[in-house]
Amino acid sequence: MANFLMKGTVKEAEQVSFTTSTVKEYLQDLLNAVIANGPDKTPMKIDVKSLDFWMNDRRRGQGAYVPFMVTLPRDAQVKTKNNEENDIDPIFQTGNQSRNLMIRKEIYNVLQPFMYNRNNLRAFEDSNYRRSLKLNQPMVDCIRRYSVPKLVKTGKNSEVIMVIIDPLKVIKGALISRDNRSEDFTVYVDDCIKLNDSQFKYVVTRQLNKSKATGADDITRTILKSINTNAR
Repeated sequence: MANFLMKGTVKEAEQVSFTTSTVKEYLQDLLNAVIANGPDKTPMKIDVKSLDFWMNDRRRGQGAYVPFMVTLPRDAQVKTKNNEENDIDPIFQTGNQSRNLMIRKEIYNVLQPFMYNRNNLRAFEDSNYRRSLKLNQPMVDCIRRYSVPKLVKTGKNSEVIMVIIDPLKVIKGALISRDNRSEDFTVYVDDCIKLNDSQFKYVVTRQLNKSKATGADDITRTILKSINTNAR
């Protein structure tokens, strides 16, 4: 996986670009590393797509927020004597009939830092916050539903595991400096450009946090900073 930061001293504010494929590569590298050192060394391929409910708008613009859907094979599920059929969740089904399922610990540990926690989900209750991220209610409902791994039926005899992860958290993870992993910084989305139905280009700014308050009280940046803090 490439180091996304420029070589040498990290700037106070640096703009970088990601694509959905780049994020997929980053997560696959993390997964490969833990599987290689885990009890089950069978290779596992994941898929990552950007979820967007505004398919006719190719350019989302400043502050756009497009989460990632991670798809895992059924092998990622913890093996039990009886994996019940009613664990299967039709894609984006409304209601709450299905139950959550457990995935293997080493795989969960890779994804958990990027998943939505209770504080993140609670923030979506603020209408101003949703508006600032350009999120509509159906997308919020989808994020809530797939904030934990779900078993999804994709065909007559085909099931996969799906979970939605936070774009800010995963991009921040990829931007941690290898030379200074404790460095305090915040990630902001400057632009989000749709390349196709599942691929986006994310233009983000990596902003070093200063010791003193900067006076920025914009609701979007305040809440996003809180989310970035929780992501560490």
